[in-house]
Amino acid sequence: MDVKVKYKHETGALHIGSGRFFYAGETYSVSNDEWEHLQWHEDLVEVEEVTTSNPQVALDKYTVDELKVMAKDAGIEITTNMKKADIVAALEAIEVNAHADTGESKSTE
Repeated sequence: MDVKVKYKHETGALHIGSGRFFYAGETYSVSNDEWEHLQWHEDLVEVEEVTTSNPQVALDKYTVDELKVMAKDAGIEITTNMKKADIVAALEAIEVNAHADTGESKSTE
């Protein structure tokens, strides 16, 4: 069974050598054996795969231009130095907050 790992920072990437990068905002599958060698990197964390009843299209499937439009529609300020991973992370943060807000504040009028 594979382990899901993620670069724990919101922006940037971790280069572990041999052309291997872990980019912010992206989850990677690694074998258990590989994770044994990678887990000493403080910037990599193991994550649980969350399954939802509503399958969603992964944001990394969109082009940068499409993501920029989505971000602007969501009220995210886009700067010229933002990379695709930065925009994806910002959109995912809003999505996570939206899911956390649902059902928590019910009116009892």
